[in-house]
Amino acid sequence: PQNPKTPNNLYVNLKLTKNMQSSATLTLLVQDLSKADKFYNIEIAADATVEELKCLIAIESTIDPERQILTYRQEVLRQD
Repeated sequence: PQNPKTPNNLYVNLKLTKNMQSSATLTLLVQDLSKADKFYNIEIAADATVEELKCLIAIESTIDPERQILTYRQEVLRQD
């Protein structure tokens, strides 16, 4: 497995930006920490997995899910 601190990885900070009218959907502000000005808004089901979130981020950013390291409130999100 690749070392998570290698420069080929994308470090992403997640922030809950708003609750939609339905509690079944979340809107996340995704920040690419390698590029301070790179942000993506992602809407996702509240019960989605980390793997599903990484796939949506990959669609928006073109960064492979295997290279993404997601953090929320300074904690790395695990896929299990």
